[in-house]
Amino acid sequence: MKMLNRSSMFAALVSIAASAAHAAPLMGARITHIVNDVRMVEGGNPPRPARLHEVVPVGAAVRTGIDSRSELLFTDQTITRLGANTHFTVNEGSREVSLRQGTILVQLPKGGGGAKIQTAAITAAISGSTVVFEHGKNFTTIWVIEVKHPLFLTLNSDKTRKQTPVTSGFWVRLPNDATMIPEPREFDVAEFVRKSIMFNGEWGTILEGTEIAAIIAAQRKNLPGENSETTGADILPFLAAFGFGSFPAGISGGSSASGVVTSVTQPNGLVVLFDGLGRFIRFQ
Repeated sequence: MKMLNRSSMFAALVSIAASAAHAAPLMGARITHIVNDVRMVEGGNPPRPARLHEVVPVGAAVRTGIDSRSELLFTDQTITRLGANTHFTVNEGSREVSLRQGTILVQLPKGGGGAKIQTAAITAAISGSTVVFEHGKNFTTIWVIEVKHPLFLTLNSDKTRKQTPVTSGFWVRLPNDATMIPEPREFDVAEFVRKSIMFNGEWGTILEGTEIAAIIAAQRKNLPGENSETTGADILPFLAAFGFGSFPAGISGGSSASGVVTSVTQPNGLVVLFDGLGRFIRFQ
């Protein structure tokens, strides 16, 4: 019986791996947001102004100008946001995208197929995650906002194809001519989200923010010399930004220490606990 269970389990794992390896190519990218100068480049044709809601053909590039940005929504619900001065391409017949220059945010839905993001210097293999890439003339920077499983970075020049894992709340910055990937370093996700235009202002599609808010809460809880009650208030702007709404109106008196706690169930089923002053306590 044990041998049968092991065999069944092995077969299931092989099936899952095969499904992931043969996930449908990224396609059907629809433009859901345009600000200022956004252009489509198809084949050898001259760049033309992109149109809101049009579908980006596989192999085509989307370019943004100065003080411009755009957003793409793929059929598998992958969200890609493009910052200013960005050149972005969906590679034909694959789950790979190329960033020639600029800044992108990519959020892949949990349980979907993985994808690869390529720059001239590095390739990142990601799945079920929210990441921000910035590729400039001299440096490439990757901020891993949240991932279910580690993101793996590989130098394009490395013939051994050595992979460096990067997990939630860590970032890597390396020269484009780097011969090794530096050790990932932790960063403040809440501050990054607060300051980055990729998370603020008007966009076409709302990001899924449950995991991002959880990472922020975990980082705040673990700050040295601080506790969840005093740092929890910092979470409120981010809950609102991701569609959780602000703290409950009309709450007065008391605090978590006095036993006054209010629970608010969000549309996605997440339960958020607030103290008597409307300060975030924790997720439940």
